[in-house]
Amino acid sequence: MKKYILTSILLYLYCISWSAFSAVILQKTRVIIEPDCKEAELVLDAQKNVSSLVQSWVTGPDESVASHFTITPAMSLLKAGQSQSLRLIYQGEGAPKDRESLLYINIQDSVAVSDDMQGKNAINSSFLQVIKGFYRPKSLPLEGAAAAPLALKWEVKRQGTNKFMLKLTNPTPYHVVFSGISLVGGKKKLDEKPHSFVDTKFDYIKPYSISEIKLSGVYEINKAEKVVYIIVNDYGMAEAYIAEIKEGKSTKIKRIIRDKK
Repeated sequence: MKKYILTSILLYLYCISWSAFSAVILQKTRVIIEPDCKEAELVLDAQKNVSSLVQSWVTGPDESVASHFTITPAMSLLKAGQSQSLRLIYQGEGAPKDRESLLYINIQDSVAVSDDMQGKNAINSSFLQVIKGFYRPKSLPLEGAAAAPLALKWEVKRQGTNKFMLKLTNPTPYHVVFSGISLVGGKKKLDEKPHSFVDTKFDYIKPYSISEIKLSGVYEINKAEKVVYIIVNDYGMAEAYIAEIKEGKSTKIKRIIRDKK
């Protein structure tokens, strides 16, 4: 059953290969400033056959917090085949001290046309990549983020004949980023596969917050038994978890370890 649940949710996940469009490849999908640190590094690699002008800046859900961070260099010329390091820097004040802060790191590369194409109705190409950045203050334990997915609390509520709502509570000081959430219902017959419905639109839950996730189109689930969710960890890798549901609320949560076969 676990294999079916995990397979069903993974089928809904999608991934866009930035390298197929951009002249610049990012070596990370997230940048984290750890406790006791004031900066973190992001390395860029230029494609072998093209140079580009790279612009970098920081935004975020909370602009008052994002304004206390900077990325340097803000603009540079990255020649074909070369690499360059960007530094995300916290300026020392402004971010909450009791929880993680979320940032968006914007990397835009613009490729100029070659000299022999100048004046021939050719235009520059530009591509924007946006990845998440996190700042963790000194008060947070170094290993705490890895345990956050296990601390989540789920509540399942039926809304009408074929609609469900998931109430998700995050009691931790960390953001939890999702790539898929699956509500799994019981089987009507022994030979049936478990019914499930997957939501891949919900992005993340903030620290110390509650989110409501509306699911529609769950026609065949007569009783919610499990919530299976996939999160994206600090290394940009997917991890799957399963929460048992009893009387509408999650009881025990455990990580699903996939077979290496």
